[in-house]
Amino acid sequence: MDELNLKKSRTSKRFNAHDADIIIRSSDNVDFYVHKKNLEFSTGGFPPANLTSSNSNEVVALSESAATLEIMFQFVYPKRYPALHKLNFEALMLLAEAAEKYEVFALINSCEFYLRNFLNQHSLTILDFAARHDYRSIVEELAMILVDTPMTDLFDLPSTIFKPWSVYREKRMAEQPSHLVDGMLARTPGITSYHPRKSGLKAMLYQGP
Repeated sequence: MDELNLKKSRTSKRFNAHDADIIIRSSDNVDFYVHKKNLEFSTGGFPPANLTSSNSNEVVALSESAATLEIMFQFVYPKRYPALHKLNFEALMLLAEAAEKYEVFALINSCEFYLRNFLNQHSLTILDFAARHDYRSIVEELAMILVDTPMTDLFDLPSTIFKPWSVYREKRMAEQPSHLVDGMLARTPGITSYHPRKSGLKAMLYQGP
């Protein structure tokens, strides 16, 4: 038997509607009583209400924690959305991954906005996330922050980004005085005080619409 079913579940204090028609259970065994119609109209990752079971006691187990789901579900109801500025980076990344996984569109936009607060401290982690989910403006900003990062550290980027990024980096390095380039190559990869202009960067990183 699944370990999840051996533990007694708790009910979310915020999401406990008596007329809920689906129960979402978190990885740490908290039940969220929510409405299929809200999930259908506010997300792209949950099936339409008319294609799911009519059993109001239906329990769907998700891999996300209660802390993540507690915030995520606030973005599927027509209420004021919570601010995310108090979340630490790890919590915000878990929320951003959940938003993309279940296509919670309003939350995707909020996470993208707040991720910008961490671009300098967690550049490579955010780059990986942004590249996987096509956050073009964030990739563009990170290209400037990471201009001195060796390409060997970026091999995992999709080829649609890696190739133009290589061209971009070579072009930007060539524009600098040789003593600055030598310094970039010699020191540990990280943030540089050099900030190349944005002109033409978007077209270089992304070919097409």
